Amino acid sequence: MPKKKVRWSLWFLRAFLALLLLALTAFGVFQIYILKSIAPLTGEAQLAGLSSGVEIKRDASDVTHIYAKTPMDAWRSIGYVHAQERGWQLAFNRQVMHGDLSVSWSHDLRNRQIDAHFGHHEICASTV
Repeated sequence: MPKKKVRWSLWFLRAFLALLLLALTAFGVFQIYILKSIAPLTGEAQLAGLSSGVEIKRDASDVTHIYAKTPMDAWRSIGYVHAQERGWQLAFNRQVMHGDLSVSWSHDLRNRQIDAHFGHHEICASTV
């Protein structure tokens, strides 16, 4: 009888260690994915449509300063920085404007109907 208890406890220990290893591996893969999605804040990048070089600096408070020779280059750089640093916000706002936010966050049909009712996409399309 004691041998069965040892076997079961050994089986549970192995299963626990396997699940722990699986969880740690998944966490590591997730961390690598997150680190790759962070925008690089140093170095150089090529941006199509610029007429001359643009300098983008961040101060100690992480406020972005853009130095460009033409207003169009400054606007393009602002768009690049905004998309680089706030991609999640752009995707979130697109879902809000289309009335699709509750599809991602809620499985309740009533929430989806309310969200679709207040969707701004149809309102904007009807005013243009």
